[in-house]
Amino acid sequence: MSQQPHIAIYARYSSELQNPRSCEDQEMSCREFIAKQDGYANVPIESYKDEKISGFLIKDRPEMIRLLKDVEDKKIRIIFSEALSRLSRSLSEAPRIYEICRFHDVQIHTLQEGVIDGIRIGVISIMDELGERQTANFKQVMAEAGNLTLNGVDYPRMQLLTIANVLDGVRFETPSRALGRHEPQPVLPNVFNQPKKGT
Repeated sequence: MSQQPHIAIYARYSSELQNPRSCEDQEMSCREFIAKQDGYANVPIESYKDEKISGFLIKDRPEMIRLLKDVEDKKIRIIFSEALSRLSRSLSEAPRIYEICRFHDVQIHTLQEGVIDGIRIGVISIMDELGERQTANFKQVMAEAGNLTLNGVDYPRMQLLTIANVLDGVRFETPSRALGRHEPQPVLPNVFNQPKKGT
């Protein structure tokens, strides 16, 4: 493996019921995105693929273990994945992966959610703390709040995303989303031209 800090692509699918090409498709999507970024063309890319493995526990995923070891060994500068749910489906281990990367100044970017930061990870943790009872109570409040009508379209005045929704990249329904007015995903800064922390 090259000693130059490289780009990492992490791909995973969880069972034999899923398409075995899933990892290849995820990798290809990431490579196509990377190819469009300024300053990334000549940077080595290393792929990490966990096949037929659940995304809940790091210890059960040899390629995730190898990925995090390379992060700790300063071999990676940025990680790409299709979605946060590919990196982890565990509410306790997703923050752990994020903190390891943050400590070593490694950015995580998913095609579905964009740059993964502490706020996004914090939302997942907060939602977990709500628990099933609080979620049920909130759904009742949502029902009582009713709908808001804008331009002839009804929108819930209050909306709730479950943990599974957040991990799968589901977003709140808003008038701008319904009308297709999505904000374009920002072009990534070239992290390879930025000094690492402490240098």
